[in-house]
Amino acid sequence: MFAFTSLAVLIASIISFCMESHIMFRETLQPGTNTSRLTVREKEILTKPMVFLDAVEYLCVTFFTFEIFLKIVFSPSKRKYFTKMFNWIDICIVIPCYLCIVLLLIDPAFRSTSAFRTFNALRLFRIFRILKLTVHVNGLKILGHTIRASARELLLLFLVLIIGVLIFACLIYYAEQVEEADSNHFSNIPLGFWWAVVTMTTLGKIKHNLAQF
Repeated sequence: MFAFTSLAVLIASIISFCMESHIMFRETLQPGTNTSRLTVREKEILTKPMVFLDAVEYLCVTFFTFEIFLKIVFSPSKRKYFTKMFNWIDICIVIPCYLCIVLLLIDPAFRSTSAFRTFNALRLFRIFRILKLTVHVNGLKILGHTIRASARELLLLFLVLIIGVLIFACLIYYAEQVEEADSNHFSNIPLGFWWAVVTMTTLGKIKHNLAQF
């Protein structure tokens, strides 16, 4: 039951985190502000999440803190607890939230600063907590074991991809200089890396179609 509750709170936390990025679920700090012409950064500065999203945020952070406290208290080995990646993800979830709350209580104008946006962005650590689904879903466990068993083959695949990217990026860099046009998009070899990746993985056509759409 506790694992089910933790999973439900996690999903609610991720949903609220995504919802608060939409202007529909944000309210302006100053009445009469026209949000239709604001950039994304300006919307972050001049608006704030609705009250119910803040309430969900505080409830989720409280539950996560309680869960961390229980795990630390009842952990047979405290040293082993702090060596697990998932436990550090749990800790990194709550720290930025508490920092934002404390700083806003000290100075409400702190919301408009770039430091607040930095602390607020650190809350995205919570999305990595979705990886804990592997503990509860057998299908994801099988996928994890499959990736672990095929680690060498996957490494070989990435190695082949890297070799191809390096060769073709160098070739396109020098080939574009043979009869160089006024606009050469390959001004350096690292730009050719991205071209080679999207070409070899057939993402180039998809990117072109999305641009047309």
